[in-house]
Amino acid sequence: NYNISITSQDNTGVAGDVNGSFKIHAKMLIGFLPGSTKYYQGSTGSLYYAATDSEDNALSGANVTIKIKDSSGNLTYLQTFSTGSSGQILPTPTFLLPNDAKVGQYNISAYTTYYDAIADKILNATNNASFSLQSGSSGGGGGLAAYVDTAVVWYPDNVMRFEMWFSYAGNVTDPDNMTLFVYDPASNLYFNISLTNANRSSAGLYNYRYAMPINTASGYYFAILTASKEGFVSQMVKPFRVAKGGPYDVKLTVLPPLEVSRQDYLSFEVLVENMGEVTQDVYIDYWTSYENNTYYYSGEAILTPVGVNITIIRTAYIFSNQPLGMNTLNLKVTYDSVQAPILLSANFEVVDDYINIPPPPPQPPPPDYDYESGGGGGGVIERIIYLPPEELPETDAAGIGKRSSIEIESYNKEINIVRGWTSLESVKVKNTGNTTLKNITLLLSGIPSSWFKITPKYYESLTSGNSTIFLIEFKIPNNAESGTYNIVFTASSIERTTEKVGRLIIFTSIEELVNQEIINLKIDVEKLEEDTDYSERLGRNISQIRDIIASARAQIKLAEDNAKKKVFDDALLNTQTASGLIKRGKRLLESLVTEEPSVSQKPTRNVWLMGLEALLIIILIAAIALWTIRSRGKLKWENIKAYLKKKTEKSATNEELKKELVAEKEKIARMTKLLESELKEGIITQNAYNELKKRNDEKRAKIEQQIKKI
Repeated sequence: NYNISITSQDNTGVAGDVNGSFKIHAKMLIGFLPGSTKYYQGSTGSLYYAATDSEDNALSGANVTIKIKDSSGNLTYLQTFSTGSSGQILPTPTFLLPNDAKVGQYNISAYTTYYDAIADKILNATNNASFSLQSGSSGGGGGLAAYVDTAVVWYPDNVMRFEMWFSYAGNVTDPDNMTLFVYDPASNLYFNISLTNANRSSAGLYNYRYAMPINTASGYYFAILTASKEGFVSQMVKPFRVAKGGPYDVKLTVLPPLEVSRQDYLSFEVLVENMGEVTQDVYIDYWTSYENNTYYYSGEAILTPVGVNITIIRTAYIFSNQPLGMNTLNLKVTYDSVQAPILLSANFEVVDDYINIPPPPPQPPPPDYDYESGGGGGGVIERIIYLPPEELPETDAAGIGKRSSIEIESYNKEINIVRGWTSLESVKVKNTGNTTLKNITLLLSGIPSSWFKITPKYYESLTSGNSTIFLIEFKIPNNAESGTYNIVFTASSIERTTEKVGRLIIFTSIEELVNQEIINLKIDVEKLEEDTDYSERLGRNISQIRDIIASARAQIKLAEDNAKKKVFDDALLNTQTASGLIKRGKRLLESLVTEEPSVSQKPTRNVWLMGLEALLIIILIAAIALWTIRSRGKLKWENIKAYLKKKTEKSATNEELKKELVAEKEKIARMTKLLESELKEGIITQNAYNELKKRNDEKRAKIEQQIKKI
């Protein structure tokens, strides 16, 4: 857009201004002509079109309507095209001239419209051309025919092969000119050749090989072969496809048990289904990891036929130095050198070996135990009563030969999950009868069936005394309503049915989940401490459990601190660590054997204490006597007794205080040692260890100062 300003002034000094504007648009230069000026009946013609401006810049996006009329003015061809980035119409337009086409002069017109965005103007142009159509050639064959063939499907990283042959007047012959254009699924030019690039096998027979790049796109391609000879032009279009392996459906499932001990094997299942159209090998790599460290690693290649799902079961060894706690099983499936591999992962827990608890020895009739309450003010009497096993009536005993029974042995009574999350739970079902159960299933009611999936659907049989596990994968939608849902687990067989109730609590955010976990952990640790106190009153050695309780409370405190800081991932890790510690404490508590206090221990300690007190009294009496003699009896006996009593009480009080402080110091040392063990085993993080050790060091320093003062 150009602006013009004209200013003029006459001889009297009067001036005037005039403003105007004009636009300069592109000057279209159209190249339009047929492939030949002479055609024969039964041949195929082609048209060349290109649009540029006066500076030879391509005009892309121009709309072109091409018409062909025969010698009588009848319309025989009408098509509309758009120019590409080169300003040309690609692929080259072609038209067929039937064997009975009217001979004579044919007129071709191309009507072009182009929008010039700079000048904001629509440009139009009409171009004309012509060719003559003659009757079939004297050879009687009806002109030139070109043929091209290739495979229906090609695969990347292979070599394409194109076969081309030509006939003229019914005889195989070499063309004067030939071009082969191949276009990809986006209609972009993939490659092109001319007659000089093709390999001539014999007269009229040619071939060409093309090495496909590794990044070749999959989809529908088409090849256009155009040939000419002595005014005849022939063209053929050949479509074909490029296909790749995949896509693939892959599923990774950790097989029960989900808790694995060290120096044991983790079993898992991999399902790979080839959803593509190529049978091929896929490469599977799997490994276990904890944080950034990799432990077990293995891999293999498996053949995946089209439309077939392949299921393999593999095991991963859990090394003796693998950290305790939540570990990760990783899976990588590689099926293409260009496409990214499929990556999956699943969690499992590495736990300590469970302690085998020996059966308790026969118990004598229990005595009554008296326990003094704190503060020395009275006591509470607790009696342990041993009940004999219930004897079955004769009628029941007679019918015990065949008894069917099923029981839900273990399950998570309260499942906490955030909306949009996925959680995997297990339900253990046991055959508690003495007959084999058939067709064992597990049903879950109380929530929509689309929220969960139970694997497997059923077990064919379960022998007496054995257990089996059902896995429930919960997938809570993002729009699910938060709150508590009462759910019912129903285990059934053909013979029996049993039910257990539970709760599914859906939270709107991870913050709500962490806060609820902290509340639950506080309740659990209080219950563990109550059970520990009871065991201590029975005479059991619970010092290690006390240390575990202290570590669990410290983890709960760290979880609360991280929740306040909005670091919910760390807070969730703290709650998981605390939960593991509480479980460990419960297992240790169950495994403890009552340690009855030795009969000679308490008297021995009392004798030493009494001897120490007697020695102090003798020393004090001797000192008082000596002082009395020197003071020549000025001190009354009543004053001596009062002084002696005061010194004795003070000495005993200091001695007891010192023992308490030393015991507390030893407890802190044990706790520090336990923290070091938990850090090595991966139960707690380095940050948690540093924070807890710092607190213990501060407590120990204060205790040492108090001991020095005594």
